[in-house]
Formats: sequence, structure tokens, C-alpha cells
Amino acid sequence: MKTASKNSETKTEASYPLYDLAEAVKVAESVRDLGGGNAPAAKSLLAQHLQYAENGPSFFQRVAAAKAFGLIEGRGSYSLTDLAKQYFYPIVENGKEAAAVKSLTFPKAFAVLVQKFDGGKLPTIDMLGNIIHTEAEIPVSKKNTVAGIFLRSIQFIGAVDAGGFLRCKALISAGKKVLDGIDSGRIPKEFNLDNAPEDLKQNLSNDTGGKTEPITLYLSPDKQRMVKLVAPLAISNAEYQRICNWIKATLIIQDETKGEGQ
Repeated sequence: MKTASKNSETKTEASYPLYDLAEAVKVAESVRDLGGGNAPAAKSLLAQHLQYAENGPSFFQRVAAAKAFGLIEGRGSYSLTDLAKQYFYPIVENGKEAAAVKSLTFPKAFAVLVQKFDGGKLPTIDMLGNIIHTEAEIPVSKKNTVAGIFLRSIQFIGAVDAGGFLRCKALISAGKKVLDGIDSGRIPKEFNLDNAPEDLKQNLSNDTGGKTEPITLYLSPDKQRMVKLVAPLAISNAEYQRICNWIKATLIIQDETKGEGQ
């Protein structure tokens, strides 16, 4: 019976999380704070740090979620994965976002949803639940719960805009190419276009539609606040809308009267 229980726990950890990515990151942060980036952190210390009973379901399910999202590994003691280290200690621009999206798609159910809806508008939670039940074998009793966990997770990493469109690729478009190159050893950690491989230069050029032009918009008369954009000289209306959605989801937009009073 004990062996069967262990196998069941392993399957649960690998299949889908019962807590969202925000909670999983908290667990990984605790492992990091306990030195798990260099040496494994003991289970008892981790439970104490998180203030949960070591053998209780709240602790176990949070640890299982952190494993399901690919952020920690181990049994009895836990270490940060390479993915978690990329998330906490990014070495390139957009590195944290790239790691966050990769973590999001670790659970099979979430990978199915990202593949199906990235760049488009998300359907209702009932529809999401039905899809992961059918395509990722999530039990009927859990399908809407897991769908809700997915929605909270994409909100946590900023991968959904105000219109309900999923935007994982937009979140990491430049950073992912650089991360992949560094992981393969083709690009030095101190990256710029001058030392990038020729094929990557070409890919980045193609992604921006060929010739690009730096554009600067000054937000204040003293020119201390500015926005810089490197973009193709001509873009389509669809690309313009994507840029607008990206700005809305990326920047913190404050009320002008509130900002003046602070």
C-alpha cells in the first residue's frame, strides 16, 4: 500500500499542479533562501520556512506544484532546477520572462492550452477545462480547478492582456532566441548583435520585417523620460495592435492626477 501511495504521489506531481505558479515560485524562493541553489535544502527546514506542517497536505501539494512547474527537484531535500536559476538570476534581457513561460508549459495540460490559444483570445473556464480533460487526461472532478490554476498562473507572469488574449510568445519573443543560443554555447553571456551568430542576426532581422529604425519619444520637456522603439519602417495594422497590447500589458499606467499628488 505504501509503495502504491508513493507511486500515486509521483504521478500527481508530474501530471498537473494543485496550486498556481505564484505559489510554486514562493516554494522555489524558499528553497533558494535556504541555499538550495548550491546545496539541497532539507524538507523539514523548507516546511518550517513556509510555516506548514511537514507531513500536511498544504506543504506536500505546494512542493508538488513547484516540481510540476519545473522549479525544484529532489525528495527529502530540494534544490533549484536550472530553469529556476534562469528565473531568479536571468543573464539576458527577457530571461526571466522566458523562464516563466517555460515553467508555465511544464505541466502537460498547460502546454496544451498555450499551444492552442497563444496569440488568440481565451475561451471560458468551462471550455478550458473540457480541453484539458480531453487532451491532457485531467479528471472531470479537477478540470475546472486546474483551468482556474492556469488562468491565475498566466496572470501572475503577465501573459494575458486586458482583452483576454494569451501572449506567451510576445512576452519572450526576443529573449527566448538569445536564451536558446546561450544554452547551446553559440552565444556568449554578454550578448549583443555584434557577437551574435549570423543565423541569429538573420532571424532577428526577419522577425522585425527587414530594415529597422530606432524611434525616440520624449515624455517630458527636459527629455529625462523617454520611450525608445526599434521597429520596421512599415508595419501592418495587426502588428500595430499587437504593439499597443504589449505596451498596455507591460507598462504600469498610472492615473495622471494620482501621479501628480505623489
